Amino acid sequence: MGPRDNQPNTPPSDHRGMVENFLQAVSNELDSLQQHLTGELSQDVERLQAEKQRLQQQIEELRQRYQQLQEQTDTLTAQPSQQQQASAAELSQSTVDQLDELLSQRLEEVVQKLQHSSSVAPRSGGDLAGSEDLLADYTENSHSLVSTSSHSDRLAESGHTYSERLHTYRGALSQQLDRLQSLQQQGDAIVERLVNRLSQQMGSSNPFETTSETFAEFPAVQEESSLAQEPSQNTTTRPPTHPQPEPETPTSTKTAAAQKAAANLRLGLLFALSAAGVLSLFNVSVSTILGTPNTVLGVWETGGLISPSFGNSLFILFVRMVVVVLLMPVLALQLYPALFDDIRRFLRQGDRVLQAQAVSSGLCLFASQVMIYVALGNIPSGVAVTILFVYPLITVVASWALFGDRPTILRWVILAVISVGTVLSLPNLLVDNVPGNLQIGVMSAFGAGITFAGYVLLTQICSKKLHPVPFSLVNFSVILLFSFLGILLAWQTQFPDTIAPQEAFDDWNLLAAGAWLGVLTLFSYLLNNFAIRYAGAALASIVGATGPAITALLALVLIGEALLTRQWLGMSLVVIGVLGLNVEKTIVARKKAAASK
Repeated sequence: MGPRDNQPNTPPSDHRGMVENFLQAVSNELDSLQQHLTGELSQDVERLQAEKQRLQQQIEELRQRYQQLQEQTDTLTAQPSQQQQASAAELSQSTVDQLDELLSQRLEEVVQKLQHSSSVAPRSGGDLAGSEDLLADYTENSHSLVSTSSHSDRLAESGHTYSERLHTYRGALSQQLDRLQSLQQQGDAIVERLVNRLSQQMGSSNPFETTSETFAEFPAVQEESSLAQEPSQNTTTRPPTHPQPEPETPTSTKTAAAQKAAANLRLGLLFALSAAGVLSLFNVSVSTILGTPNTVLGVWETGGLISPSFGNSLFILFVRMVVVVLLMPVLALQLYPALFDDIRRFLRQGDRVLQAQAVSSGLCLFASQVMIYVALGNIPSGVAVTILFVYPLITVVASWALFGDRPTILRWVILAVISVGTVLSLPNLLVDNVPGNLQIGVMSAFGAGITFAGYVLLTQICSKKLHPVPFSLVNFSVILLFSFLGILLAWQTQFPDTIAPQEAFDDWNLLAAGAWLGVLTLFSYLLNNFAIRYAGAALASIVGATGPAITALLALVLIGEALLTRQWLGMSLVVIGVLGLNVEKTIVARKKAAASK
């Protein structure tokens, strides 16, 4: 419990008045701070919206100016060519007419002179002079025609140059308008993102609440199944420079959004159920490997590869984690591309407290895994997983003491239901005819639940500073290291009922079984991440609460592992209690978010 619970129930009146005054002052300060921050944020939003409107108005003015310039450019481009063609046509027509008249006159004069010379006398010097005059006229007309042609060429060249300049100016103006439009779209995106961010911050006091709830609530033997899928907020996309299509009507947008949300919810529910099924198959597989031989579906006899001792559980865990650590980076990079950047920053930033908390979390998970393996090998898998669910009893009380999260009356009732269900699911140590050591199995299951509660609490703390995907890889690496050191120590000290090294590595069935557990681990991790992505962490945790029931049903169908009626009843109470706890936490979180708005 918190420090306040250690105070006397009836403090003196003067102390009570001081406390009430202090609390009133703190409340007033918080209200004033909230009003001040809300006012500043509202002013910032209004200023950004005004700036956005001003930019839109300037862009509209520039667009109108661009259209005017484009029309003027087209007019100026078309006018020179038309004037040139008209001038050339007029000049050509006038030149042809002048030449026709001049040639006609000269020909008539030549004919007359020839007739006169042939009838009167031989050619005289005057005739030669007339011919020279005629030649001079031809030469003058030729020079005039050449001068007109050169003038027309100069006009065409000037028009072409002017047209090229106009095209250049038009291209530059078009580029500037595109740039302004891109800036407008970027401004719109920034404003929208800022408004969403402010809404989220005003709507939720703890941005890591969902991730913490996911870590705390997902009831799995698999640590990786409770990891939340990261959003893609670290990646930014540049808005396109092309004009955006017209927005849809509000009604059609809401309808499409509702249909998409319903489809995502169904898909997320399917992924969550699949993840729970894979986790249950994992539990039954461990029970088969470490327990007595079983007949799968009444046809295939398998299992009983090694005894469910502490050393053998370490070896199976080691083989499983080798597969997981080798393949996990490939899968994690698809879910979170900045995986190795975060891990390098985690190792180099020098935050010894965070590093110690992460390693301690992995150590608690390592201990929980080893003990649940021992429990699954000695007692029915459905019972072992049900006893594991004692961890909410510890996390609720510890959260009250560490984080000040005082349980509600409904939460106390739910914890009582889980306690009763756990007691009913316990095997009768004197009557139940179950293969294996019942005392060791029950104690190991309780120990797994206690250490798993420590893992959950440390995860809630670390999730505020480290993303779930790199955090899970750190946990896997810690488990691999400690399982390796543990099995070496067990072999060195010749721990009882531990398989020999040579026998362990020569048994390909045993190695394949460990690899199979590793594949199931990765598969359940992937399915759970997809479930969280499409349906949210709350729904994934609620579906995951059915783990004991699904495990017991799979064990009954696959290997014929039957339970007593009271154990089924106790398991049902535990499942109902965990479901109610998850739903109650979700409702409380939503109420807090609504109240903060």
